[in-house]
Amino acid sequence: MGDAFVEVRCPAKVNLFLEVLGRRADGYHEIATVFLKIALHDTLLAAPAAEGVTLSVEGADLPAGEGNLAHAAAQAFRAAFPFEGGVRLRLVKRIPMKAGLGGGSSDAAGTLLALRDLFRPGMAVESLAAPAAALGSDVPFFLGGPAALGEGRGEILAGVPPPSPRWFALCFPPFALSTADVYREVLVPPEPERRSAVPLLRALRESPDLDLAPYLYNRLAEAAARVEPEVARLRDRLAAVLAPGEACLLSGSGSAFFAPLGSLVRALDVRRAWAALPGCRAVVVRSLGG
Repeated sequence: MGDAFVEVRCPAKVNLFLEVLGRRADGYHEIATVFLKIALHDTLLAAPAAEGVTLSVEGADLPAGEGNLAHAAAQAFRAAFPFEGGVRLRLVKRIPMKAGLGGGSSDAAGTLLALRDLFRPGMAVESLAAPAAALGSDVPFFLGGPAALGEGRGEILAGVPPPSPRWFALCFPPFALSTADVYREVLVPPEPERRSAVPLLRALRESPDLDLAPYLYNRLAEAAARVEPEVARLRDRLAAVLAPGEACLLSGSGSAFFAPLGSLVRALDVRRAWAALPGCRAVVVRSLGG
């Protein structure tokens, strides 16, 4: 990409906890969620150019223009922080699309960070918060640390002590899920039935080595199963592989499932069993931070 370029890793995330608290007047939902970054990542390279914004994408059939969040992020950065000339972007995709792992949001955040490094070195990351929130609910999370509590529509963040790094098995089903479709199907629970993130947050503060399985929860899993009945059937097949005390969960609006596991050997065993299911692909990744 030339002599002057910036390379940024854009990590995926899982939601250890996600509760839906209500529907907002702007059409979004009020949520409480606990994000955790994992080592699966896309790679973004950015370099100065004579003019405009150009983007090339490898590894996925994605638009390279306005319909791509990385391209939109570059335009948003130029509008907020004008600079001379243009920028060339190259995006190498590894995070599956429509999987609930935040790949597009992470790419957008990575683009903002890359352009900051190229054109506004020394500018505080906090300055990127407003354009990030305008790009998408999950984008602000990817500007910061490895774990956070997200409130509002997910963009109001508070730092969370990350759990100690551990191994996760991830399963990518042969179907994708639209975030908008899943949220349209969600049933907002009455207040007495709402789950709270407090037990998980308290446990993380007390011990980074805690067993995550008892705290995993995702209100969107029920809605995802209404959009795609295979979600519930696959969840049962994935859970049947697990030992007592282990648990798997849909990440975000899906369609990927994940399970935190006690060792690399155990994670590899689960990956092999999950990968043997019809149409499924499975990988092992490490969590970040801690």
